[in-house]
Amino acid sequence: MTALAEKANIITSSLDFIVNWGRKNSLWPFPYGTACCAIEFMSTETSRYDLSRIGSEYVRFTPRQSDVLLVAGTITYKQAPILKRIYEQMAEPRWVIAMGACASSGGFYDAYCTVPGIDHIIPVDVYIGGCPPRPESFFDAMFQLQEKIQDESYMKARAERVKEQLEMIKAKTAECKENAEKVVVCEPPFEVSDTLRHHVIHTEEVFGSAMSMFLIDSVVFIEDQIHRDSCIWGFHVGEKRVVKTWVPKGRGPGEVNALSSNVRYSPDEGCFMVYDPNYKKMVEYNDSACSFVEYKLPVRDSIFRMNFVQDVVKCDHYFVCMGTGDIFRQNKRFIVLDSNFQVVKALEGYPFMKDINLQDISEVYQYGDEIRVKPDGSKFVFGSYIGGILEIFDLEQLPDSIPLIKREVYYRPVFEKDKAGNILFAENTQCGFENIYVTDNAIYALIHDFSNRNLSFPDKLVVYDWQGNWMKTYGLDCMTHAICVDEKNQMIYAMAFSPEKSFHLVTFLLPT
Repeated sequence: MTALAEKANIITSSLDFIVNWGRKNSLWPFPYGTACCAIEFMSTETSRYDLSRIGSEYVRFTPRQSDVLLVAGTITYKQAPILKRIYEQMAEPRWVIAMGACASSGGFYDAYCTVPGIDHIIPVDVYIGGCPPRPESFFDAMFQLQEKIQDESYMKARAERVKEQLEMIKAKTAECKENAEKVVVCEPPFEVSDTLRHHVIHTEEVFGSAMSMFLIDSVVFIEDQIHRDSCIWGFHVGEKRVVKTWVPKGRGPGEVNALSSNVRYSPDEGCFMVYDPNYKKMVEYNDSACSFVEYKLPVRDSIFRMNFVQDVVKCDHYFVCMGTGDIFRQNKRFIVLDSNFQVVKALEGYPFMKDINLQDISEVYQYGDEIRVKPDGSKFVFGSYIGGILEIFDLEQLPDSIPLIKREVYYRPVFEKDKAGNILFAENTQCGFENIYVTDNAIYALIHDFSNRNLSFPDKLVVYDWQGNWMKTYGLDCMTHAICVDEKNQMIYAMAFSPEKSFHLVTFLLPT
């Protein structure tokens, strides 16, 4: 009798069943409310509906203590990165409920700034219709989610996920070790052939910290956002006065809100191009700036919605994008688009370095970088601000590849990171390239000297050919921030800096 009683008390089950039973009856919601749907959700906490009866009475306002993300209301593209970041902060397993028409499909907000459904950003498990839905609909969604959880195979999914992660880590570790040995830190080419003396162009104009400069005839165009109404303004070096302003600030056609540092001037095409990272558009102006053509990135595309495009290089019928975000952290350095802004290919390109992980090295490359395109559009050069990394790439094999022609690493990138993961300057951080100017014949680069770290701006100008071979190094008798070169007249125009005069326009005469 005793034996039979003991056998009757034996319960058999699977581990998946027990784990899922516990999870579905102890869900911890995180409400992400932005509009009227969030008000309806509040009703579920009242005694009339009693959310506690399904084990979800405690609402958590931290993603790290939640497993159900409830998105209730309209989501704009400006909010999208925040929502994605909150989702990524939640521990596995995690589930998402889209509450209401706006969260599910964008609702009646068919506007450029509204996300047409949060499933464009994060995966959704259960959708709730209505505008707004009643609390009963939310309970129905929770019951659907419970059914879904009960049918999941936790142990199988976990084993597959762990196996994937281990294989990826193993492959990346091997790749990093192999490639790290190929990256060699070399001595900067600081053997000075001549020291150039500056001549101040006397003017009462007030200059700011110029991001770039280029020359058209006798007019030096300066990308300097000190002016309220324009981003680029031209200074006639002979007449010593401002003759025109280009690139008006604003939101309208032909106007920009901000510029990247890559202003490409093409004398052969008789135009120059700028990229506005805030409004994700390129504008191509003719020499006189009387006409323009706009190219807008497809912001609703998943790649451009979840990644910040920092710079765009236009080459013939293709656009090469560089930036920050998920895809750019996965060693996908370049995204190639066709003339219709459709993604053709994502290409790799970050160098691996010992003791620096992939995400950190990608952020180093995106901190104060200098990108310049050869006027004929066949190549472009990259210079890093942290660490002094110089790279030259070939653009003639687009869209299949962007081959690396030459890579030189002059200073090993040294930096610190804050709690948010942002790069900070350490005590021994060495700055590299300050500014780069290119012609069809040569690359001119301002570089910081490790032996004189007290200077705010560099006093060395290094010249390379387009194969990356060092040609000359000039010493400059003043701190210099930005340059443009007139090879025909053997003249360098530069934005110099001094504590007394701040930024001022100067010239250097190149030796013949």
